[in-house]
Amino acid sequence: MEARILEDQSIELCRDYELGETIRCPSHMTPKDTDTLEKHDFAFVKRSDGSYSYAILAYRTYESMVFVMDDTGATKRIGIKKWSNFVRLVAR
Repeated sequence: MEARILEDQSIELCRDYELGETIRCPSHMTPKDTDTLEKHDFAFVKRSDGSYSYAILAYRTYESMVFVMDDTGATKRIGIKKWSNFVRLVAR
């Protein structure tokens, strides 16, 4: 039962953010392993100004991940060497 409540809270968190929105609280993200991200998963992606924005993974290859960063379709490609510094999973 408790696991279900936590899962529901995680779903609500995702719905609470709009694509491209800057993170409001550091506890909403976690630096866990980005290898678990799959196409259409949400994550927080570091922007050039150092902030993190809510984004969706469009696709990934062995060398990079491409995220859609906002509702206009802007994308950001992140190379494998930068995954651990630029991508944060949504906290569950």
